[in-house]
Amino acid sequence: MDANTIASIIVSVISVFILSFTIKLANKFWLRPKKVEKRLREIGFKGNSYRFFYGDSKEANRIIKEVTSTPIDFSSNDIASRVLPYHHYMAQKYGKQFFMWNGSKPRLSILDPVLAKEILSRPDEFQKPRKDHMAQVLVGGLFTSEGKIWSEHKKIINPTFHMDKIKVPICVCNA
Repeated sequence: MDANTIASIIVSVISVFILSFTIKLANKFWLRPKKVEKRLREIGFKGNSYRFFYGDSKEANRIIKEVTSTPIDFSSNDIASRVLPYHHYMAQKYGKQFFMWNGSKPRLSILDPVLAKEILSRPDEFQKPRKDHMAQVLVGGLFTSEGKIWSEHKKIINPTFHMDKIKVPICVCNA
């Protein structure tokens, strides 16, 4: 083999690696998100169109800066527009079921209490997104468990949050 043949083989192998890497990146940052967006729209969710790489983060940051630049109105009980301004904006724009883009991954928001209760009551059908192993080690408990373990933990914790146990008794003292 002469040097030209070896050089052409090396260039071909490098070209194949670059091409496969480019295809993987295109799939991750453009083709897959557009396919997911199309499917979400088919099943009835509304939201902004996917924007390459950043998703909705630029618009969310702009709205957060806009809201935090004004002073808090203490006469109003509208806390959601101050604490989660982008969620509030999207709910006003698209309704109680919408999606937003966190980079190249969509995030579904369901604000309808009946539908949220239905989803939370069926943990085997609606599973939480997979977390890395370190998150399970550090956080653990009800937030990262699923299936039967989640149901058992929920049964143990649930009675704690009944209204009669949450209410603080009012003490009427003779002073």
